[in-house]
Formats: sequence, structure tokens, C-alpha cells
Amino acid sequence: HHIAPQLQQNLTPLIKELSKDVNPIPIKTALYLMDKIQNERRLPLCQSTRLDNIETILKQYNLI
Repeated sequence: HHIAPQLQQNLTPLIKELSKDVNPIPIKTALYLMDKIQNERRLPLCQSTRLDNIETILKQYNLI
């Protein structure tokens, strides 16, 4: 019962960072940094302008 609100609160910084750019760009960037997908994008997708921020937040959560 009380786990979900705490989990959401703990993940809020990650969620906010991944929501600052047009989806699915930050999600694909995060997955690439986590070695889950290749760094390939089809038009009209482009590289995230927030790469450093996404990398930093993933490191804070020990995801990379």
C-alpha cells in the first residue's frame, strides 16, 4: 500500500528528466546508454540535446 507513493517519489527526478524532451527520444537515449539498444534513429527522430543530463541521472540511479 505504502510502497507505490514512495517508489514514485524516489523515481520523480528520473521521470522528469526523461520527460523534458520529445518522446521517444529520451527513452531511446536512456536505453542506448544502458546498452539495451543500438544508437539508431529513423527520421524525424534526432539525437537528444539532453544526453549529458540523461547520462547523469542514469548514473545516479545506478542504471549505467
